Amino acid sequence: MAGTNSLSFSQKTFLKEALGLSSGYVLNLSRNDVRELFLSAGIDVESDPRFQRLGTSAGKRMSEFFTHGENAEVVSVLSSFSELPDRAFSDAKITAEEFR
Repeated sequence: MAGTNSLSFSQKTFLKEALGLSSGYVLNLSRNDVRELFLSAGIDVESDPRFQRLGTSAGKRMSEFFTHGENAEVVSVLSSFSELPDRAFSDAKITAEEFR
């Protein structure tokens, strides 16, 4: 099924790897932190069926988001990530500055 945004496969792969999504987590964020990040963009990632196909971990929902989120949603959430404190990226494969 084709995604509903214009991220390329390589961009999605980069984001998933950079944010450490294969671990089931998203950076050094708690599940509630991730939920709040999405809610600030007007998205209920916990109950939106578009983001539940792979499982219930924050990392799996974020992976699904990069596939099934609309362009405006992706821009909003990625903008929120760019505003996170540097410590959120302490275990990431990229620094906060590189992400920004």
